[in-house]
Amino acid sequence: MRKADLEDEVFRIDFEPPSLLIKKNLGDWKEIARSPAFISLVYPSAFREIVTRIRHIEKYHEIDVEEDWRSRWLRYATLLPNVPEPSADDDSDRIDDWIENAVQAFCRHHRMIERFSASWNKED
Repeated sequence: MRKADLEDEVFRIDFEPPSLLIKKNLGDWKEIARSPAFISLVYPSAFREIVTRIRHIEKYHEIDVEEDWRSRWLRYATLLPNVPEPSADDDSDRIDDWIENAVQAFCRHHRMIERFSASWNKED
């Protein structure tokens, strides 16, 4: 995670290697990145964008190539509860199902709804 000049965007994913960029002029960007509302809204989206790029754009599915960032991300996903290894199958619907399953598992594992709800209700 690092700060960057993103013009009108709050965040963006940089893929060289994957990193979350946060607009540098928003104030304390590290504090923003740690806030429950930001985490619950941005992190699942960033995770989805990364695994979508790996599976759909790069057509990658290996999980045991230690020096490859794509492999490390897919391995992380398979360590989440009930997420199987991605198949070599290039069927778009199956890839979409795998991505959806991985994102849902990511959200459950990190209790994103609870984080957001606690943050939102605290502000009321």
